[in-house]
Amino acid sequence: MNITGGKTKFTNMYVGRWINTEGVATIKGGEAEFQNITIGSGKNTKGTMTVQGGTVKCTNEFALGKGAGSNSTLIIDGGTFDLRECVQNVYVGNVKNATATMEIKSGTFFSHRKDFVIGHDNSVAHFIVSGGTYGEMKDGFATPYNFVIRGTTSNEKIGTLVELTAGELNTQWFSLGQGDVANGVCTFNMTGGTLNVGGKGEGNFRVGHQDDGTANISGGQLNIVRTIMVGTGAGGDGILNVIGSGSKWQAASIDVLSGSSLNFIAGKLGVNADGTAIDAVSTINVSGNALLNGAFSINMSDYNYDGVMYVKGDVNQTMINAGSLTWNPNSITVSDGWILDTTGTSAVLTLDETKIAFADVTSGSAFASGTLGSEGWVKLTGNANDTVTLSMIYGGEGDAEDFVAWLQESLSESQKDVTISSTFDTISFGNLKLDENGLGYLNYDLSAFNLQSGANMSFSNVPEPSTWGLMLVGLGVGFFFRKRKETVKA
Repeated sequence: MNITGGKTKFTNMYVGRWINTEGVATIKGGEAEFQNITIGSGKNTKGTMTVQGGTVKCTNEFALGKGAGSNSTLIIDGGTFDLRECVQNVYVGNVKNATATMEIKSGTFFSHRKDFVIGHDNSVAHFIVSGGTYGEMKDGFATPYNFVIRGTTSNEKIGTLVELTAGELNTQWFSLGQGDVANGVCTFNMTGGTLNVGGKGEGNFRVGHQDDGTANISGGQLNIVRTIMVGTGAGGDGILNVIGSGSKWQAASIDVLSGSSLNFIAGKLGVNADGTAIDAVSTINVSGNALLNGAFSINMSDYNYDGVMYVKGDVNQTMINAGSLTWNPNSITVSDGWILDTTGTSAVLTLDETKIAFADVTSGSAFASGTLGSEGWVKLTGNANDTVTLSMIYGGEGDAEDFVAWLQESLSESQKDVTISSTFDTISFGNLKLDENGLGYLNYDLSAFNLQSGANMSFSNVPEPSTWGLMLVGLGVGFFFRKRKETVKA
């Protein structure tokens, strides 16, 4: 079926109705109204419907993947698909053994005042918003009613899958894991776009409701009028993974129940144009209470920069910023080298200063001492807005010229004014600017250089005076047999 214009009205539309058949429908323009629309109706059928323009309206029942063993697809790439007058629940994946895929690329999809169900009856369902709009925001109220993602055992560990990569998804309630399939699972991946949940005091973002549910959030804007609920006590457990710093959060409150977990997974260290640190993780901002009774973890294992990265100012990370904090997690896991502070109304991650090195600036220069090795941090303290040269002793097997060149190449584009020089067994980092509090941090990770060159370079403390004499005697032998390197400047 192809509709390109005009105004049509039908009782039923079946796209793939008879057993083992295939149906295709394309709407490019005009107005088409149906009482019922079923895509993939019969057993083992294949149905595909594409809307590229015009308006499609359904007034009674809509189902995608209603036949056992069917494979059905709905693509909205323009126009309007309107289910606001439907009186039945809407299903994407209606029966066991059916496979259903729906994607909104552009245009607008309006659902109704009942449940919009993805992955019913243990079907395999995939719903994507990659552009356009699902639902609408009107007077601060997100509609339609309930966006239901049911668990399934038919798609291994992912289960029913919903993805938001661009565009908008608006709904009064968002229920990840609302169903009754034993051991069913479902997943929500958000990398971009906007998720609006609730309005006028109603609606929650529920992760793990009656089935287990996992939400992986790495980008986009989340506006939750009421509560982010990780686990609801209705039988399912929730896992909320906040990945990197690309997402923006605003909610009234957050509840993480026992049996569920909230996990922060850091991205790679980076700096802004002014030299300050880009957040490792996003901050969940709530105006009311943050209740933490479940598991809480922070993974900073990928945060260290490959090479050297200088940060102007502090590197603290705020995970949760709340009006009040009720902190009683049943477990806490924090990457080595970091400490979690929950004494106020926020959960803040800070460096463990027993496991880093320090450099006190005098007359614009400083030597690093403390905990040093092949990876770690150096904290620089001095006068406000000082420009500093930091020197560090290095050792190990490897070519000094190659090492200095690699460090220089590792600098990000925003740090090309930093100078690196090598004399004897010392590397100096010049033109480091402290912030208005006289603070800065140097992060280093030499693992990549050591791996690619077969070296074992590392930084170490300044030797004691008695050791210097032995070093001078042994100059030219052992690991001190190195090439000198003149100052390198970008």
